[in-house]
Amino acid sequence: ISPQAQLLARAPLVDLFLHDLKLMDAERHRALIGVPNAPILENLRALGAVHGAIRVRIPIVPGFNDDEADLEAAARFAAGVPGVQAVELLPYHRAGAQKFERLGRSYRLADVQRPPRERVEQLAELFRAQGLATTTGGTP
Repeated sequence: ISPQAQLLARAPLVDLFLHDLKLMDAERHRALIGVPNAPILENLRALGAVHGAIRVRIPIVPGFNDDEADLEAAARFAAGVPGVQAVELLPYHRAGAQKFERLGRSYRLADVQRPPRERVEQLAELFRAQGLATTTGGTP
């Protein structure tokens, strides 16, 4: 049974799905994240067809995925999925940096700063313009 079939089989048991998106551009997604984004997008589409309570979460990482063209594409995509109730834009933070240190791994985002609140609100308007309830927040 495919991962998507497993997801859809469990959908009736779940009250709310939190579905993360990072990048819409397939090449950039593979280069930065290391995996293709097609299965992620396909799973969201399939889930939205059978479940009415999905919240899309997008981390905003300056210099990586904060360009307006990609986020406009994400907004259009999310707006086209029937089950998406809301979008959360999550400003980047360094809460996971210590975990990398404990694992003896280098933290690629050590020099990245949290995006200014005004910038995240500006990006949220791209989603609101598509009719999506959109919040900004995440861990401070």
